[in-house]
Amino acid sequence: MMDREYLVRQHGESLITRFNALYKVGYRTAPHWSLDMQFALVHPNKKAPRLALNDDASVALLFPRSQMPEHEIIDIPADDRRGFDRLISRIPATNFLQMLGQTSVGRAIETVVALAFVGLLWFLATKGLEALFPGLKDLW
Repeated sequence: MMDREYLVRQHGESLITRFNALYKVGYRTAPHWSLDMQFALVHPNKKAPRLALNDDASVALLFPRSQMPEHEIIDIPADDRRGFDRLISRIPATNFLQMLGQTSVGRAIETVVALAFVGLLWFLATKGLEALFPGLKDLW
């Protein structure tokens, strides 16, 4: 078994390059997953695969291989630049809301919108629609 520090020293530049490329297309580390010798990466677009970036800069699919069809298995060695570039080009684009949802500001906005909606429902349940639109009764 190779030493982790040796792998990072040996493949550090390609590891950082690949991590930056994956970050640019929307991948973020998944802090709630603790994996030995690899970084778990998730994408806000649910169609994108969950990936593992290993310490030797190889990229693999995070799911067990037995559950995946053969043509969907991702296993890109550290020296396969063309295969990695093909993977990056196949990653679905993220929209603005997905990117915003990954930030703390995005989560705060989601919370404020949800609380405003709950507040509106509470207001309508207690005061009625006529309190919000006083002239509504005259239209009927």
